[in-house]
Amino acid sequence: MTNPQAFVPKGIHNCVLYVSLNMKYASILYIHSSLDTKQLFNILYGDPVSVNCSTTSPDVIGIGWEDVETENVSDVTWTVDKLEYWNMNPACFATLKDNSQCETIPNITVYKTPDIVSVSTLNISGPMVQGREFQLICNIINVAPVNSLKVKWYRNNETVHTEMFIDTSVTPKNVSSILKMTPGKDDNGAHFTCVAELHLGGNGPQPVPSEVSEPYIATFGGVGLTTAPTVHWAVKKLEVWDLQPLCFITLKNNDQCDKTLNITVYSKYVNTAYSVL
Repeated sequence: MTNPQAFVPKGIHNCVLYVSLNMKYASILYIHSSLDTKQLFNILYGDPVSVNCSTTSPDVIGIGWEDVETENVSDVTWTVDKLEYWNMNPACFATLKDNSQCETIPNITVYKTPDIVSVSTLNISGPMVQGREFQLICNIINVAPVNSLKVKWYRNNETVHTEMFIDTSVTPKNVSSILKMTPGKDDNGAHFTCVAELHLGGNGPQPVPSEVSEPYIATFGGVGLTTAPTVHWAVKKLEVWDLQPLCFITLKNNDQCDKTLNITVYSKYVNTAYSVL
């Protein structure tokens, strides 16, 4: 039987198909010929999957998946040993005694967690400078579906930014999220991490599938860390008005003490002569 169509059979309204997903996060899909209550099935790319289609209707004389129909049975199973397709639309259909048909197509979402989640600086070389805007970028490689992706930025254990994406593609993509910040004194030594989560709805796996980046450790100043007893800070051309250099010492127990260099930046007055003609 090819290209089955879904409709309410004439004279017979007892066409009910049940579809269940045989996997860890099982859910049941109930379809009636005149009532659509589809639920979402979430399947991890590369996993095995088995979907059972059954009916208790006495009016059904045949039931099958796609182009394969089996007569005089009440259930059939569609099985894939390793799911490696992104667009899955298997249709289960039933033929009734009056040769009319009803069908259901499980709503399947194939998902994949990212291969890599990493944090780096964006268009900036060197450490952070207190009071000057700084940007971090989170690169998320090979994730699907993107419209289920939620990116969370953390400063130590505090959430500082959340981002979601609008993309209807079902195949894996590379995406990025940018964190813009103006570092304050307390940001020196802070750990910034990026978490990529896949929120797949109420029937999705719990806990939410996620990948976490390695932390980016913020360091102020332009000379980096040293084990020497003294450290030198220098600027060739001072062009920042609200500059506050911070010198800090990290102890063996990872505690820190610091000292802010109080700088007043001033502009030299230039006498300008002019005349009116």
